[in-house]
Amino acid sequence: MTLAVTIFTLYPDIYPGPLGASVIGKGLATEAWHLKVVNIRDYAEDKYGTVDGEPYGGGAGMVLRADVMHRALAA
Repeated sequence: MTLAVTIFTLYPDIYPGPLGASVIGKGLATEAWHLKVVNIRDYAEDKYGTVDGEPYGGGAGMVLRADVMHRALAA
């Protein structure tokens, strides 16, 4: 049985990156494990690919929108 790893990210171009080096990279090359990278922006509904919003109650920073993450995880 092969290990399947799924990474949800806003930056899919950086993978496999460090996961392609050393013994982990050798395992990926020999198909001992499989890597799937999901671009969260593919599940945004607006033309800008908006995936974040302001935190509930205000404050500094941004959070990932639950509706976008739900669509990404459901797919």
